[in-house]
Amino acid sequence: MGGTEGGVERRLVLRLLGHWRAAAEGRPLPTFAALSARDLEDIRPALFLLRLRRDREPVVEGAGRTLTLDLDGSPIGLAVSAVPAASLLGQATAYYEQVLEKGVPISHGGNFVDASGCTVKFRGIILPLDDGRGAIGYLIGAANCKIQPPDA
Repeated sequence: MGGTEGGVERRLVLRLLGHWRAAAEGRPLPTFAALSARDLEDIRPALFLLRLRRDREPVVEGAGRTLTLDLDGSPIGLAVSAVPAASLLGQATAYYEQVLEKGVPISHGGNFVDASGCTVKFRGIILPLDDGRGAIGYLIGAANCKIQPPDA
């Protein structure tokens, strides 16, 4: 079946990419307003929003519950470089520079060991958003994971 059940895409990455493409309405990139007007409720717990600072390093503007469970405290307002690398949000945002360089959505996945010693298998995507003036001003993304406890 390839990730669909009853004609509905189950894969998080492809669902967000579909929303992004629909919000673009033929333009190279959708705006934040166009994408946020879409119904994203089914994927909201796995979403993150990054705002680019003048120095081009993103700051976390929003992060769903799935992305904050392994963090001590809220990541809101943190620069991406300050998000712990051994967290789902840290792994999901680690390749933002590639998205900025290429100006296209990039999906990424892999494994990492979290702070509690569990192996985490994840898949994520980062997508650029137009700031309304033809430049990338935000990055939106989503990630999900499967956690394998350490061997006893």
